[in-house]
Amino acid sequence: MIFTSVTFVCFFFAVFFLYWSVFSRNLKLQNLFLLAASYLFYSWWDWRFLLLLLFISLSNYQLAIEIQKREQKSKRKPFFLAGLFINIITLVIFKYYNFFADGFAGIIGLFGLKISIVTLNIILPLGISFYIFLSMSYLIDAYQNKLKAEKYLPDVLLALSFFPIILAGPIHRPIGLLPQIQGKRVFDPAKASDGLRQILWGIFMKVVIADNCTEYVSLIFRNSSDYGSSTLVLGAFLFTVQIYTDFAGYSNIAIGIGRLLGFNIMQNFGYPYFSRDIRDFWKRWNMSLITRYKYNSWLNTDSINRFFSSLGPFRNFNGMPGIIDSLDFYDADHLNMNGVSVFCDTLIKVLHHDGFLTKLPIDPLHPASLNK
Repeated sequence: MIFTSVTFVCFFFAVFFLYWSVFSRNLKLQNLFLLAASYLFYSWWDWRFLLLLLFISLSNYQLAIEIQKREQKSKRKPFFLAGLFINIITLVIFKYYNFFADGFAGIIGLFGLKISIVTLNIILPLGISFYIFLSMSYLIDAYQNKLKAEKYLPDVLLALSFFPIILAGPIHRPIGLLPQIQGKRVFDPAKASDGLRQILWGIFMKVVIADNCTEYVSLIFRNSSDYGSSTLVLGAFLFTVQIYTDFAGYSNIAIGIGRLLGFNIMQNFGYPYFSRDIRDFWKRWNMSLITRYKYNSWLNTDSINRFFSSLGPFRNFNGMPGIIDSLDFYDADHLNMNGVSVFCDTLIKVLHHDGFLTKLPIDPLHPASLNK
């Protein structure tokens, strides 16, 4: 069920009517209804993946409570690490295992070696990155005492599965969403009007601009050998328009739906193509993801660098955090090219400092070696 489908329009009309007319007098019933609607929305594609969402949500809910019960960091840490393991291993198995397994086999094959790689015949669950990130944020905030672990289960489940944001963001952290869930919401015509404008603008970006660009981009790049340089440049330009309007349009629709339901969901894009430089660009692109990294300071580059400096071959290497920052460069539909470049650059540095690249006729970090 996607936001631009007739099915979703019917679904949301029903949710909106019942939400404000039937359940608005009782906050707990209103939240329970919203939770049921979120689970119906998510299970519409395949109800089996709802079990995975429930497993992740319940695990993080219970582990956060266990963390909150203990004051000493040494006693809290095992539960925190267990939560990180559950979240990360779930994401790796379902989203990244086959990608990296095939890639590793391909790299080994370049050197004339053949290895047997076992791949998993599983379907990628919709929105798994987003609800894993939400769950990890909840656990990390509880561990850092930025958030008090909530004992009322339905509120936590709703914060980790709120249907406007579960499939494609924005990644609105539970520390900002839970207070809105627990606070009384009153229908505000001004907020609803603004929400409708956001939805209409998002639909225009997604359906009118992105979907039409997709047709031409696919045509040009699938037959790139048949076109001249000017057409290829045009195709690259249209791709930048397509990827922005597709992602930002979907985010705007999600924000508008949230406002119609009385929630303030954070903006995800800050006009990235008007940035001063590349650094500013990535601050404006997918801002909810950047904010998650900024506040989850337990994963800081200094601690990672100290760890890798203790390993002999990596003692002078300070680029490993690039791999961490690029873990979400791949999904079923497209590549985040910034993530790809960071990952490749970091991998080359790793191999170079390990001495592996010096054994090759060409060192990617020193192209002049080609002339030797």
